[in-house]
Amino acid sequence: MESFIGRLVKKGYKRSLVTILSYISLLLILIILFIIVIPPFINQIEIFLDTLPSLLEDINSLLKNLNINMNSNNILDILQIKTNEIVGYFSNGFSLFFSVGIALSSAFFISYDYDGVKGTIKKCIPNIIKEETIYFFSRYIPFFSKYMYSLLIDSLITFAISFTLFTIFKVEYSLIGAIIITITNLIPFIGPLLGIVPLVIIGYSVSNYFAIISLLIVIVVQLVESNIIQPLIFKNVIKLHPL
Repeated sequence: MESFIGRLVKKGYKRSLVTILSYISLLLILIILFIIVIPPFINQIEIFLDTLPSLLEDINSLLKNLNINMNSNNILDILQIKTNEIVGYFSNGFSLFFSVGIALSSAFFISYDYDGVKGTIKKCIPNIIKEETIYFFSRYIPFFSKYMYSLLIDSLITFAISFTLFTIFKVEYSLIGAIIITITNLIPFIGPLLGIVPLVIIGYSVSNYFAIISLLIVIVVQLVESNIIQPLIFKNVIKLHPL
C-alpha cells in the first residue's frame, strides 16, 4: 500500500488525502469481499459437515475392502465434530477481525505520517550500525514489497481460475475448493500435495465423478500457475526472468 501511496505522492498529490482515500477504498473492498465470500463459504462448510458421517462410513468400508485395519471408532470420534461448533468458529472469529483492524489502523498511521515515522526510526538506530541498517532496508524492503505484491496477484488469479473451473464443472463446495487450492499454493513444493488430499475427500463425499474432477482441476491449476502465471507475474513485477 505504501508503495502505491508513494507513487501518487511523487506525482504531486497530498499524502494525507491519498492515504485516507486509499485506506477507505481498501476497507470497502474488504467489506464487499466479506459480504460476498463468507456467507456461502460458511454454508458450504455446514453442508459438508452434514455429509461427513456418511463420508466416514464410506471411507471405512473402502478401507475394509482393501484389508486396511484401522480403528474406525477412533476416527469417527475425532472427525465427527458438531456442525454448530465449526460454523460458530468461522462466523465468530472476533480475534481475527480485531488483529486485522489493528494491522490496518497501524498501517494507516504509518502511511499518513510516513516521513515522521521514518525519521523517528532513523534516530533510534545506533550510530555504529546506522549506515549499514539504512542501506539494507532501502535496498531490500522495496524488493520484499514487490514480492508480496506478486504473491497477492498470483493468489487472486489462482483463486479466480480454480473457482471458475469448479463452477463450470458444477463441483460441489466450489468456494471451499478454490480457497484450499489458493492457500496450499503458497506453500512451496508440498503445497499441491497438501491441497489434493482434502479436495479429493470433499469431492468423494459427493461422488466418484466429483473426486476425479477435483483431482484433475488441482493438477491443471497447479501446472498453469507454476509454469505460466507465476513466472510472468515475477517477470513483470520483480523483473525476474521466468527461467
